[in-house]
Amino acid sequence: MKNSYLRAYWFLSNAFIYCISIALAIGLYILPSNIDRPTFSIIIVSIFLTFLVAVYQTFKIIEWLREGKL
Repeated sequence: MKNSYLRAYWFLSNAFIYCISIALAIGLYILPSNIDRPTFSIIIVSIFLTFLVAVYQTFKIIEWLREGKL
């Protein structure tokens, strides 16, 4: 398998980003309900952005696998 270290790096970093977005969502669920509105919106935006980064990275990995670059 060519570029096995590079492939492992991209897969593990992608899994890590998914774990971060899931952890942020769980943290939002566990936090007390009396958090203020700006903090709540910052958390929601960070969850959304980390999820978008993870999805974009997943599509890039799939594209690289199809092209044989990874």
